Order: sequence, then C-alpha cells, then structure tokens
Amino acid sequence: MKLKSFISILAAISIFLAGIFFSACNKKSDSPSKTSAETGKTFEAIEKFEKIGDASSPESTLKLIDEALNSLPEVVASVNDVKITSRPIKATLQRLKVQASHQNQGINKQQIKQMVNQVLEAEIQREVMFQHGKKLKIEVLDKDVSDILDLMKSRFNNEEEFLKEFSKSGLNLEMLKKQISQNIVVTRVIQKEIQDKIEISDQQTLDFYKKNENSFKNPESVHAAHILIKVDNKFSDKDKEIARKKIDDILIKAQEGEDFAELAKQYSEGPSASRGGDLNNVTRNQMVKEFEDAVFKLNEGEISDVVETQFGFHIIKAYEKKEAGGLVQFDQVKENISNFLKRSEAEQRTKPYIEDIVGKADIKRFI
Repeated sequence: MKLKSFISILAAISIFLAGIFFSACNKKSDSPSKTSAETGKTFEAIEKFEKIGDASSPESTLKLIDEALNSLPEVVASVNDVKITSRPIKATLQRLKVQASHQNQGINKQQIKQMVNQVLEAEIQREVMFQHGKKLKIEVLDKDVSDILDLMKSRFNNEEEFLKEFSKSGLNLEMLKKQISQNIVVTRVIQKEIQDKIEISDQQTLDFYKKNENSFKNPESVHAAHILIKVDNKFSDKDKEIARKKIDDILIKAQEGEDFAELAKQYSEGPSASRGGDLNNVTRNQMVKEFEDAVFKLNEGEISDVVETQFGFHIIKAYEKKEAGGLVQFDQVKENISNFLKRSEAEQRTKPYIEDIVGKADIKRFI
C-alpha cells in the first residue's frame, strides 16, 4: 500500500518503529497539572508493566505485550485539545503479538517501549500537520480517498482479503477513509509548503550525473514475469503437497503454450497477478537467491521449471534479456535525477519544518 510523499519521516515512523516508550511521562512541560482518576490508573498499570522482567520465552513475550496493551489509557495525548486515542498503538502491538506468535520471536521490554513511543509521536505529528493543513485550507475530495482505497485494494487478491487485513488495525471502513483523508492533507501540506518551492537547475542535474556515472551504467537485466502459489511455515505437509500439485498443473498449461500472462491473472497469488505476473526488468541482487539464479539462467521466451523460495512455488518466464554495459544517456535519466534531487532537498527541509509546527502546538502527552 504505497502512498508516495515527501514526508518520509512520517511514513517511516508508521512502519518501522523505534524510540522510547512512555518517556514523555517525565516531561513536565506537557504533563497535566492535575492527575485524573484515569491517569492514576494508567500510572498503576505502567508501574505494573515496569516491574515485569524481560521476556525469556515466546510465551512470556506474549504476556509482556498483553501487559503493555493493558497499561494504555483510551486517550494517550491531545493536540490543541483534539484527543488522540490509543487505537493506533494497540493495533501496532496486536500486530506485533501475531508476529511474535507465528515466528516464536522474543521481544524485550525496551523494544516494546520504543515501539509505543514512536507510534505515539507519529500520531501527534500527523494530527499537528493535519490541523495545519486545515488552516491552509487544503481540501480533499471523495475521489482522492477512493483512489487511494482502490490502490490499497489492488495489493490483495480480492476485497474480502483486503477487508480482513485492515480490520486487524481496529478500524472500520469509515475510520480508514478518515485516516486516508488526513494523510492526504499532510502530504499536500508538505507538497505545497516545501516541494513546490524547490527548483532544481539543469546544471545541478548534469553535475549529479557526471559525479555518479557508476550509478548510471546499464545493469544486466531480465524482463520477467512469474506465477506464484504461496506457501509459508504455517502450511502442513498436506497443504504443501496441494500447492505443489497446483503449480505443477499450471506449469503443464504454460508448457503446452497457453498464454502466460492469462495464466498468471487466473492462478497467481502474488501482487503482480493483475499485471499478468509482470515484474518488469529484474536486476541482480533484487530477488531472493533461488529466484535470481533461475531467472538469469533462462533464455528469452523460455519458461522455468517450478522454483521454490521462502514465498512459495514460482513459474518464471523471461521475455527479454539485456547484458550489462554502457552508460544510460543523460536525457533518459535527466527527469529522474531532477526528481531525486528534489525529493532529497524536500526530505532535508521536512524534518525542521514539522518540528517547528509541532513546537508551536499545544501538545499534552498522557503516557
């Protein structure tokens, strides 16, 4: 689910989490002057959480996450008197719990603290920027939201799978639409206030090209497509046998000359299925080793045998192969370089811009 923007600080926070959990409890400047009954209960829960030792087994990891969930109040912060609930934090912890359960993963208390605090700060930043966007009179149309929803749905095999997945975050459809709308506002704030004010000259673009010629050498590549039947570590031997039989039957159809793209659209369980399995140009070190080894051995127009990777069973077709060598012409990459330089400059300006707006907001943290 890709929402391209120049607010990488927010996007990264939403996905990869680090920081210090509940550290804001010690910040006198933004703590309420009086402790409510709810806050008192929260402090008791936090104290109980702090007394628990680090997890020494997968089972104790799950207990540790449960205690963290129980320590969270309904409202974790406010921005200019607008409440921020603990729902995003709890959803993140629930996903962590599922991940830890499936992978027998051990997680210590400090990691949980880091995760919670980083989600909290991300939500605070988003609310601050959303309110700032409203002051700038940035509008979002229903079509803007539906376009993003359609993009998100396209990453799943069907709408039922999509609804099941996003419901894990504790959202209903209307709440998801509201969140998307807020994200669009934040993105447009950055675009209007930062990106649109950056100009990259032709000379800057050319200088970058000349200084980074090694980056513009044509790599060896294969224009490839694949059909994937998923297998994961939760599959029983019987399930794996069924998946193998399914991919073997598809391979026979492909070898007998049936249209590969149509077979991919009909049978593939990968995200590229709707594109006929098309992966565009695959280069070295882009795919897992088993896939890479297989795709680069193929001749143009050739179809592989079944290839097994950590994702399941694949059938791969090579459409076109290109040898490495020579520089990509400047005119071919000029626009990409200009966009890259603009993004880089925008990213450098974004953090201090957000910090300035956040610093002016009335923010209270309750954990």
